Amino acid sequence: MNTLFIILIVLVTIFIVMLSGGIYFYLTVFRKLAKEFKEFVLVTYNALKDKKITNLEREQIIKELSDMSPYAKELKDKFIEDSKKLESEIKTLYEDIKQKIKK
Repeated sequence: MNTLFIILIVLVTIFIVMLSGGIYFYLTVFRKLAKEFKEFVLVTYNALKDKKITNLEREQIIKELSDMSPYAKELKDKFIEDSKKLESEIKTLYEDIKQKIKK
């Protein structure tokens, strides 16, 4: 019973370390995305102050939106990748624990 408990503690620790690394990645990318979104909001706000959008302001808005795109795509791709990986890892851990309990 003690070995099963130790194995369970080790697996939970590994899971927590993996989860904290993923959270750090998401916070880093989200911070970049939030910065770009802030710039987009400022440009849009300045463009709408006089209730007219000039061609230059329109170009600035489009540029800010395109600057946000890579970060949003990176965040989406990493989330999908992590979701798939996590599902298989959880299944593996579950099967390992189930086999240990049967012994």
